[in-house]
Amino acid sequence: MKFDELIAGPQMIGLIWLIVGWVMIKYPSKDINNGYGYRTNASMKNQQTWDEANRFSARLMVKHGAVLVLTGLVVGIAYQNSIIPKSIENGLRPLLMIGPIILSAILLIVTTEKHLKRTFSQ
Repeated sequence: MKFDELIAGPQMIGLIWLIVGWVMIKYPSKDINNGYGYRTNASMKNQQTWDEANRFSARLMVKHGAVLVLTGLVVGIAYQNSIIPKSIENGLRPLLMIGPIILSAILLIVTTEKHLKRTFSQ
């Protein structure tokens, strides 16, 4: 695997998500703010939802980061040993490089918002 394939794509974002998630776990945002933490209308409703949203999303971000790193490595190795014609490979590469990142971000938000609704529904 070439160096650019090793660092580009889902594995790079996965490493960033692992680091950011770990930092959010280790140094959680104490107060509701617009600069640091998981910020949505639901999470910023009050201090209790803020704390829970940031705790939950940070742990989920670490899990998603690990999955993205593995996904990126698998995709990179698969392309390295590919028997797929170049015309198809060139069309699939952007989808396989960006798709997991977008899917992970959407799942992170949707899962955290559902968790907040379940936890704080009254």
